[in-house]
Amino acid sequence: MASPQTSEYQPGFIIGHRYEVIRRLRRESYGDVWLVHDQLLDVEVGLKILPTDTPQLNRHLEYYRAEAAGGFKLNQPQILGVHHLDETPDCIYLVQEPFEGTTLLALLGSHERLTVPDALYFIEVLGKGLVLAHKQGLIHQNFNPLNVLVSATAGVKIANFAFPPDHPNLEQPEELTAYIPPEVIRGENPTPASNLFSLGVLGYRMLAGILPFPLARGEVFPYQVANGPMELARIPSALQPLFTLSLAENPSKRFQSVAEFLIWLSRSRELLGSEVEYKRGVLETVPPPGGGKEQEQPPALGLETAPAEPLIQAEPEKGQAVKAALAAINLKLTHLYPKLKNISQHIGHKTKELLGQGGDKLRQGWNKLWEFYKGRSLKDKKIIYGLGLGSALVALVLVAYFIILGLTSEVDTLGTPSPSKSVSTSPDPVKSPPARLATAPSSSRQTSRPDQAESATPSKSEAKYRLLVATYKSPKYALRLLRNLDNQGYKAYIRKEPGGKHIFYQVWLASMPTQAQAQAAADSIKAKYGVVPKVVKIKP
Repeated sequence: MASPQTSEYQPGFIIGHRYEVIRRLRRESYGDVWLVHDQLLDVEVGLKILPTDTPQLNRHLEYYRAEAAGGFKLNQPQILGVHHLDETPDCIYLVQEPFEGTTLLALLGSHERLTVPDALYFIEVLGKGLVLAHKQGLIHQNFNPLNVLVSATAGVKIANFAFPPDHPNLEQPEELTAYIPPEVIRGENPTPASNLFSLGVLGYRMLAGILPFPLARGEVFPYQVANGPMELARIPSALQPLFTLSLAENPSKRFQSVAEFLIWLSRSRELLGSEVEYKRGVLETVPPPGGGKEQEQPPALGLETAPAEPLIQAEPEKGQAVKAALAAINLKLTHLYPKLKNISQHIGHKTKELLGQGGDKLRQGWNKLWEFYKGRSLKDKKIIYGLGLGSALVALVLVAYFIILGLTSEVDTLGTPSPSKSVSTSPDPVKSPPARLATAPSSSRQTSRPDQAESATPSKSEAKYRLLVATYKSPKYALRLLRNLDNQGYKAYIRKEPGGKHIFYQVWLASMPTQAQAQAAADSIKAKYGVVPKVVKIKP
């Protein structure tokens, strides 16, 4: 039986008087992960083990503690579950989900690139997991395909949130340095924008089959981002602006969050057409490790290697032109996004600054007025009080005047209301209008003012009956009924009628040739709108 200090456990070895080793699941930075049987609960779990003879043990222990603390906050299907942290005299271990499968890095190693639907599936699932973590205040310290697990039964999960990229394992592929954001390489702490950069590199690798920035061996900085992603044409044109922004060197020029990136991805995805419809069960062909043997080689995922060109099937010339135009517009808007973002932030800061200065000046003026007020005699106080009360009364009179003026101007223009504009509910509810009534006149209503239409003298050939539909004290209710009638094709107008201390607003229908037509319209309006119209005979 192997010693725990060797990190090479044999099947049947007992860890912490509780966990019986079954087999190793995968090799990871800062400790391998083993599938074990929890003898107390009679379930299988995963153990990420850190031997106590590890160099810089205290530093690595802090990562283990941070990973365990984050596990209590991240109970999400897109994130590998971490349940517990414990230790024995020989090792420290994290109790995790027993995830059996492979890493996304191994999957990409067996495929030149993924198909567009499969790549978009991975990008959206991983993006949602990062969004959920960011909402909890947790940022992945080293997001790359080695920390993404895929399985036919458990789906896709993000692992190892708390472990930074400066791992001691020198056997890690050089490709993983391409996923480290520029600001992290310069020594800054990761931010949500850093995770977005890493997600952009991963999406680029899956769609294009290459890294967006070539690695430079032996250089201080492992890659150069100044010239933007190389061979951008490998990415579908509708998605190119997303990666141009996500892979910006300056974090402030990227999307504000991963959630915003996913929104733009959803909009851009519509431009790709039916080629990128989701495939259900994209991971169904991944078999779990079997036979109790360690899975050294990644299982086949069943995804076809995408051809070099083209990514999208051929379309008619007209469809290609439309999509090209939409993609160009999308690209232009995306390029303008950082400028608009900076302008809006500048305006916000300036507005806040001006409001703060205005508030300070207002407080200073009020304090001076109050000091002046306190220092005057009682007589002066009465004068000031009278001036203040008089100013308030004048202000109230002006407000009332403008309200009345506004209502009057609204009523004067009731002849041309917008039928699509919503109107507030009246105390006398008007039912929803039915289809156009058979007795309704032409839908083209006169645009002349109601008083002008009323003052016109009908000739002998014109109609001899009009319909007074309803009378209201408030113009807004009359306006509401007018719009309903207008939508039904009636020629309706509003007339103001003085009545004592109030002004009444009457809704009229244009004249009709016979009393039978007027009465039929009245009956229909009464049945549909709950009002009682009155037929009025016009004197010749």
